[in-house]
Amino acid sequence: MKRWAAAAAAVLCAAAPAFSALSYSSFAHPKGEFAFEYPSNWHKSLGLEMLALRPPGRDGKTVRVTVASYPFGKDSPPTPAAYVAKLLVDAQGLKKLERRDKVKTAAGDAERLELLETKTLRGQFGTTLPGPMRQLYVVVPRGAGYLVLALEGVGDGFTRARAEFDHLVATLKLDATPPAAR
Repeated sequence: MKRWAAAAAAVLCAAAPAFSALSYSSFAHPKGEFAFEYPSNWHKSLGLEMLALRPPGRDGKTVRVTVASYPFGKDSPPTPAAYVAKLLVDAQGLKKLERRDKVKTAAGDAERLELLETKTLRGQFGTTLPGPMRQLYVVVPRGAGYLVLALEGVGDGFTRARAEFDHLVATLKLDATPPAAR
């Protein structure tokens, strides 16, 4: 009887799914322009006008989320509409527009575009690059500028990161200046 109970306990422990609660961290732009939540275990790197996030493990090599503030520089599209137009022109012949629609975010109305790479791309020495690359853009107008939230990736990593990207978009807040700084 003891062996049966020990075996049953071992089977139950082995069969129980290992759920781990995913926690989120908050990011607030240093000037208070925007804020959002992202998975705590994702790697973060902050540039001048862009934040890049990568999931842990192997997916971090093939998937990237960016949040960029526009316009910046003289060659930057001045409006959200100009950014979308440039994105579509640049995609011609290489990518297919799979979806384009308006979405509601916590920060207001935005435009979402999903692109799929249709050409096989080659690296510096002629090696075939992994693909197809999938790209998802959410363009959010804000005051005199706009934000571009982008998810780019290859394979299953893109699919796994999609829910986290959607969470980031859903939690986006504009003018997130801390009350003490206002």
